Amino acid sequence: MATLLFKQYDPRETNNGWYVYRPEWDGAWYQISHSPFSHHNHTGVQLEQIRFLHEAVICANCVLRAVDKLRSSGGAIVEYGYGTNGSIWFLESFEKYKSSGHLEIPQELSLNEAVSKIKLALDSEHYLQEELREHARNVLWAPFVLTTFQLEYIDYVKSLTHLVEKLQLLRWANIRAKFPQVCEIQEQRIVDFLGINNFLKVRMALYSLRAKVVTAHGATSYFHQVKSWSIPGIGVSLIVLLGLLCGWPYLKWAADHPTRDEGFVILYAAAISAMCESSIFLVRLLWSRRLGY
Repeated sequence: MATLLFKQYDPRETNNGWYVYRPEWDGAWYQISHSPFSHHNHTGVQLEQIRFLHEAVICANCVLRAVDKLRSSGGAIVEYGYGTNGSIWFLESFEKYKSSGHLEIPQELSLNEAVSKIKLALDSEHYLQEELREHARNVLWAPFVLTTFQLEYIDYVKSLTHLVEKLQLLRWANIRAKFPQVCEIQEQRIVDFLGINNFLKVRMALYSLRAKVVTAHGATSYFHQVKSWSIPGIGVSLIVLLGLLCGWPYLKWAADHPTRDEGFVILYAAAISAMCESSIFLVRLLWSRRLGY
């Protein structure tokens, strides 16, 4: 097989695709029975090889998109051009890959391109390990930034787990294609060696951990939102108070009557603006509590 074929399932179309994303289960499902490969004379094991290879590519793309989302969230510490050599090399390759528009899955992909995508996704593990170490050393992060990073990191690990599972299933299919008689005798031993039955336990542990982080992230998001809402009102109020402290004595003793009136109008308007900003903050706060945010 020299070319991989992809078409995402879309319920709005009559001519539906051949794969669907399943991020909460096993990452992706390539429906081999609906794909063009079902019309060729392939054996059952060969169809499984084709299926798992396509699913591995889809999961690899999910890993790379998770890396991009994590870096776009504002919680990344290791910047482009810094870090260990492994992180530098990966980020250089990743930026080139992203700038070329390869974070989307085309309808056709050569085998070499598929291998490159999978390899780049696996190489991301070193970079994300360094990100995790740097976050463990840095104790000055704001809670909102920290929980955002934790959520994105868990989603990355979940995608990487899907990719590794697909690769192990592909290895199992390759072994069965080359050594069918050995697999009949040593099936359970080989499956245990590949760790295929352990991925469900890993997924359940990740789901449990993510649920705890989501709870903490909800609290930090609320206080982060309250903080961002309060900044305009506090800023305007400080400016008005500063203007009163510095400007009012001058207007009262040094300025003539018309200038004093104009200054009073300006300070009065600034005070009304401060009250409006504070009122907007109060309304937002009460409305968010009403909605349960």
